[in-house]
Amino acid sequence: MKKFLLVLSVLLSGTAFSQTYLPMLDTENVWGVDISWSNISGGGGTQSYDNIAITGTIEINGITYQVIEGADFPCYYREENGLVYKYSEWNDTEYVIYDFTLELGEFFTVPTIIVEDDLCPFGFTNLGLMTTPWEVVNVYTDFIAGTDRKVIEFDSDGTSIPEIWIEGVGSSRGLMPGGDSFHESTKLVCFTRNGTTTFFNGVSSCDNTTLSLGDEYLDQIIIYPNPVQSKSVLQLPKEFEIDEIRIISVSGKIVREVEIDRDYYIIDAMRLRSGFYFYQVLSEGAVIKTDRFIVK
Repeated sequence: MKKFLLVLSVLLSGTAFSQTYLPMLDTENVWGVDISWSNISGGGGTQSYDNIAITGTIEINGITYQVIEGADFPCYYREENGLVYKYSEWNDTEYVIYDFTLELGEFFTVPTIIVEDDLCPFGFTNLGLMTTPWEVVNVYTDFIAGTDRKVIEFDSDGTSIPEIWIEGVGSSRGLMPGGDSFHESTKLVCFTRNGTTTFFNGVSSCDNTTLSLGDEYLDQIIIYPNPVQSKSVLQLPKEFEIDEIRIISVSGKIVREVEIDRDYYIIDAMRLRSGFYFYQVLSEGAVIKTDRFIVK
């Protein structure tokens, strides 16, 4: 009898502290994504902001999908048991584009989605161009957008924005994983739920208004060495008055915010958990530059 009660107490304890899965396709969720377009034929490019929301449902082949729309074409998603599916009108097939059941050391096999099919509000993605599965290199729980959420980090493979999945939110690259193609790059900048907005990828507003600064000054703002293994220096331009530095986690939390009156700032790896971070350099309250760094 005592053995039975012990087993029962363990089971009840595990149930009490288990986290309920947070659905990504919730009608209260709104995503803000920055889209940078380069000119395929050469020259400059353009940047736009897309506000993405769930606008209704649609039945396709007897299956109900959420209709997700932004400035471009609608996408059709559904969610079941921690998996998120995307319906492709191109070939009348659905693909798993998220698997929130993944754990450390497991792999996500990237679906072969034809690039032209992804004219959704997330632009083209590189899913159709990838052949190597993504490896999960970190899994943890973090307090993001008002609640504890599972975070899955993948091997970044040298991309400018790391591929990180946040339960109930989506990818750091936008609602669609990936986010890079031969002429486009996307990133998640804000996530709004019930009127409360959380910022990602080192931004402090959805419209990302920054102070214009010449390239000769921006090039002087650099971290060395990067990745940070012990201590690194964030070098700042002497000719421009910098008064504040922010260190921001990938989940949008400001983990350091310091006033500064010199032309450098020391980043100490001992005071930060290993992983990806962003720094912001400010002058008179305006963001001059945002860039990422890694702490080993």
